[in-house]
Amino acid sequence: MAAPGGRNTTSLRAILTQAKPELSCKKYPASENTIGRWPILKHHGIAEWSEFNLESLNESYGHILNREVPGGILAPDLPNNELKISGVPDIRRLIEWNRRVIDIAEKFTKESLGIDTGVSLLNDVTTPNKSVKARIRTIKARGTPDVDHVIALDDHPLTNLVVGLVKSHWKFPASVVVDDSQSTSVDQMWALGQLANLCKLAKTRYGYIMTDHALVACRYTIFEKDSEYHYGRFKVALMPVPWSKRGPEQLTTDLALWWLCMLAASAPHNRSTLEHEMVPINKWEVKYYDDGRGWVRRHKYSGYEEPTEAPSPPPYETPAPDDVAGNAALFMAGVGLNAQEDFDPNAPPIPGQPADLAQPYQHNPTDVVVAYDGQGLSFDVTSEGQDYDFNFDAANEGEDFDFNLDAANEGQDHMQVED
Repeated sequence: MAAPGGRNTTSLRAILTQAKPELSCKKYPASENTIGRWPILKHHGIAEWSEFNLESLNESYGHILNREVPGGILAPDLPNNELKISGVPDIRRLIEWNRRVIDIAEKFTKESLGIDTGVSLLNDVTTPNKSVKARIRTIKARGTPDVDHVIALDDHPLTNLVVGLVKSHWKFPASVVVDDSQSTSVDQMWALGQLANLCKLAKTRYGYIMTDHALVACRYTIFEKDSEYHYGRFKVALMPVPWSKRGPEQLTTDLALWWLCMLAASAPHNRSTLEHEMVPINKWEVKYYDDGRGWVRRHKYSGYEEPTEAPSPPPYETPAPDDVAGNAALFMAGVGLNAQEDFDPNAPPIPGQPADLAQPYQHNPTDVVVAYDGQGLSFDVTSEGQDYDFNFDAANEGEDFDFNLDAANEGQDHMQVED
């Protein structure tokens, strides 16, 4: 096959942003909702997944999407360039398209980009006539609820990544649900609850609803201290992506589904469904490497790193008077170098408990003494007769530091230190 645009090279982005067959939708009676006991949302638990956008995707996974390689692999061909939708079963033809796209993306990633973790994908779909049914393989087959798409890592233990359902646009107009969640109908709540139940069973927080208009990307979270999807105790963030979108400057349905898989397949600590443990998908961490890389920012999901500027020191805040007259070791442990957590290899003292001043807390005295110039620092001696050494690094050369010891330490030998 020729590469998109007649070029001799292609990229994963080119594959996942091609024009898809147009949908020809006729009026048809919407099927009744599947009967089941689903967890039910409250209106305030529905929100737009605002960070699920092309900018976030490009920043975190653009290095994979944009890598060009020789040759061309296109998305799956269909007998014609039009898909006729005359009932809910026909929407499963879009699910079939999704399955083929994910298969091609996996093949392209392994063979053309050379990215192979050694673990393959399981990519199961329910056919339009239900002659073949997808199922969640991590639960017993008997009594398994209906599901239209299951993407999993073929590993031990098996890890489900994304589950999908089909709904008519008439039953689930996603844009309306996002824009006016307070007016969400019972049918629309039912669809979100049905998908929540599948995500719960599959132990994943990612799912999607495929309609005859859009792919609706969904991420579920459970409220803090809950372990189950109880009534009104969980949330869903959703983002509709229209089927008709195409081109490298758009977030297409193919890109959206691939992205969901990438997020779900990232490090296990990123898979928690508890709200207070949720890592935003556009989250970066700034780190320093002493191997020549210097300061870099690293994406929490993709692991992509790029050079960045050193972080600015936090603004100075004058502590309360009680704190100023407190334990000097506590000051040192609390301030540190630019208040970085990892500056001191020793655990800092616990507030409210005497600090062991014999611990070699490595803190810059300028950060402490100069900042509190004119305010006495008292040392709460807990181990009588113990010697305490104060190390001043070269950065403070030529500066004098006076330590005023209060009456609490009367009878101890103290030394005024000058650098």
